[in-house]
Amino acid sequence: MGKITVEEKVYGTWGNCVRISNGEVELYVTVEIGPRIIRFARVGGPNIMFEDTERSFGNSTEAMNFFGEGSKWYIYGGHRFWQAPEALPRTYLKTILWNLKFLKTA
Repeated sequence: MGKITVEEKVYGTWGNCVRISNGEVELYVTVEIGPRIIRFARVGGPNIMFEDTERSFGNSTEAMNFFGEGSKWYIYGGHRFWQAPEALPRTYLKTILWNLKFLKTA
């Protein structure tokens, strides 16, 4: 096993991510959405995580009921970090506020 490296890198359509690698496998964690593990693979190999790069999977009805008309909720893919046990608003409030802050500055 090689030396573990941690670096900030742009990955695909996900923007800034943190890449962690030991030279054999790599893990990408999104910074701008999530946090979410969006890639886990052998270096240079295929991703074992699903990625919805086209943003084609989503549920607009659920989002509109919560965030208002015209909102869209996306699945994105990968694996989302959650606080357990899940409970509204504790589990979701920080993520919701962080995403709203990011959208306002984007």
